[in-house]
Amino acid sequence: MLRPALPVLDEDVVDSLHRLAAAGRTTVAAVLAAAVIANHASAARRPKVVIGLTISNREHKRWRTTVGCLADQLPLVVDVSGQPTFRELLGRVRESLLDAYDHRLPLGRLRPLLHRVELPLFAVNLNFLPPPARPGPEPLADDQIRLPYGISKATPDPWWLGDASLAYRPRLHDGELAGEIEGDARLHNATTVATFGERFGALLAMVSRYPDRRIHALAKEAQS
Repeated sequence: MLRPALPVLDEDVVDSLHRLAAAGRTTVAAVLAAAVIANHASAARRPKVVIGLTISNREHKRWRTTVGCLADQLPLVVDVSGQPTFRELLGRVRESLLDAYDHRLPLGRLRPLLHRVELPLFAVNLNFLPPPARPGPEPLADDQIRLPYGISKATPDPWWLGDASLAYRPRLHDGELAGEIEGDARLHNATTVATFGERFGALLAMVSRYPDRRIHALAKEAQS
């Protein structure tokens, strides 16, 4: 696994992303999903793309006090045809999110229907993380590994990447947006993964100022 950090976006950019989400009657998670899609849309070369979206599954009252990981992957199918602007793409992501939540199945049930036997199931995944856990009274040992949620583990787990070969893990913390991007080292090298992360940060920064530009133009400018 390769896990370089995402570029840090300052509070002014994050505030603009919040306003963009509010204007589109959606959430910052949808804005981030649209940015991930815009970052890869030209490479897909298809009218529709699919990304995996990690969901917590804790909106049900009976699960809110359950200890443990209940997260699952939600397939998000988005139309990218017609050279949409980012604002138009965000609207399509919003509709796809509503549709996906209304018709969701556990990934274990969905996978056989897709006739996918081998992993990864998704080329790209988005996991919008909560703020990191506050440090406890006991410091971590030097040989422990910090993971995105603030959990510490003695050894890395291959399942942490999920059912994708590339996973974006942005996280809001103290008004800024940071986090990390993770790639499967069997399919990506460290430079490629870091480059995807840098383009994602640059694209979000431009989107915060120019949401009505076409996504292909934004992605091309982010690459430069």
